[in-house]
Amino acid sequence: MKMISIKAMKSVFFGIGLVAMIAMVPAYAQTSGAPVLSQTSITLGLGQTATVTSQGGTNVYLLYNSSPIVASISANGTQITATGVGLGSTSANICAVGSASDCANLTVTVQATVAQALSFNPSSVSLSLGGAQAVAVSGGNGTYSTSGSPNASVATASLASNTLTITAVGAGTAAVTVCDQSQNCGTVNITISSSPTSANQTASVTFSVTNPEVAAGQTKVVSLTSRLGTFVFHVIYNSDANVVQATTDNANLSLRGISAGSALLTVCAAGDGCNQLNVKVTGTVASPAPPPSAPAGGTSPAPAPTPTPPPPAASTTDTSSVLAAIQTMQTKLAQMLQEIQAMTASLAKLSATLLAQNTGKQTAIAGISDTSSVTFTQYLVTGSENYEVTALQNLLTRLGFYSGPVSGYFGALTEEAVRSYQSARGISPVGYVGPSTRTALNAE
Repeated sequence: MKMISIKAMKSVFFGIGLVAMIAMVPAYAQTSGAPVLSQTSITLGLGQTATVTSQGGTNVYLLYNSSPIVASISANGTQITATGVGLGSTSANICAVGSASDCANLTVTVQATVAQALSFNPSSVSLSLGGAQAVAVSGGNGTYSTSGSPNASVATASLASNTLTITAVGAGTAAVTVCDQSQNCGTVNITISSSPTSANQTASVTFSVTNPEVAAGQTKVVSLTSRLGTFVFHVIYNSDANVVQATTDNANLSLRGISAGSALLTVCAAGDGCNQLNVKVTGTVASPAPPPSAPAGGTSPAPAPTPTPPPPAASTTDTSSVLAAIQTMQTKLAQMLQEIQAMTASLAKLSATLLAQNTGKQTAIAGISDTSSVTFTQYLVTGSENYEVTALQNLLTRLGFYSGPVSGYFGALTEEAVRSYQSARGISPVGYVGPSTRTALNAE
């Protein structure tokens, strides 16, 4: 019997195991294409963990890890996590869920120590007031961030991607620390000088007062001049805004005292350099004047009370004038009342007369009972009031066109009755009595 080599047996067992693992692939929907990993090779230290992402939102699973004793690898959703457990390297097949062929390879190397030092270019920074320097950051693992802040009275630091920008604020030294996502860190040392670069140079900004003092609540203005003659200045640093408020207006620096203390300002000229100014704010408030001292040998006597002057006597002339004015007003009021009474009586008489006249007129108009012999001779329109209207109402009532009161007044009811009569007699229904209607009425 022919013997099978050990190598051949390993190949057979590997194939059987691979087939078994393929059979265990989760039965999810098929995806198109192999997953794209954010990193295809990572280096870890013992016990160190790193995460790799499947980009594009493709969910993945671990198909095969060639050496689990080197790194523990797991996949969940779009995240692959690897942890170093032993020295060496391992290769993992990361496949898209639902497929055993759409896979990507991830190599994990585990070392005893992983030194990923950061590097800076330049490694240290020296500036004059108002200057700025860009520092390139490289090395390390992943995204950079600053850890802590430099001395704000000396310099400020801002980090964008892999560029660290240092801006000089005040004379002195400072340091800024930059770290990667694995917390590997490096430090940039900063030195800021406020002195001119050579003996024959003057300061970039000069002040009309070198060490100004201002009282709390008061304002002091300091004139500014620049080496290049510019008229645009900026306060880029104020060590204590609770002590002094500093603003610039063209070539004037306005200092508003807030509370007692000292503050250091850095003022820069546009297109030129900067200079620093120490400001002192005093919070002393003037004490009130002391009371007058008592004479020697005892307390001062109490001042004599000031006598209250008596109220002025009422003027006899003024009183008489007031009384006379009151009497005059009373007389006028009495006269007005008499006039009102007379007018009221006149109105009553007039009302009685009008009522009697109207009653007699209505009685006369309404008293005409026999209107059969009346001949219509007038225009009768809305608002007419006479015996012919009474005759008209009686006639229209008898003919069945009018059902209102016989009042002798041509109103809306009479107008409507006239229209009905005119329509029945073939006359244009104008609603008033004219020649054609009179002829018809007289013929009834």
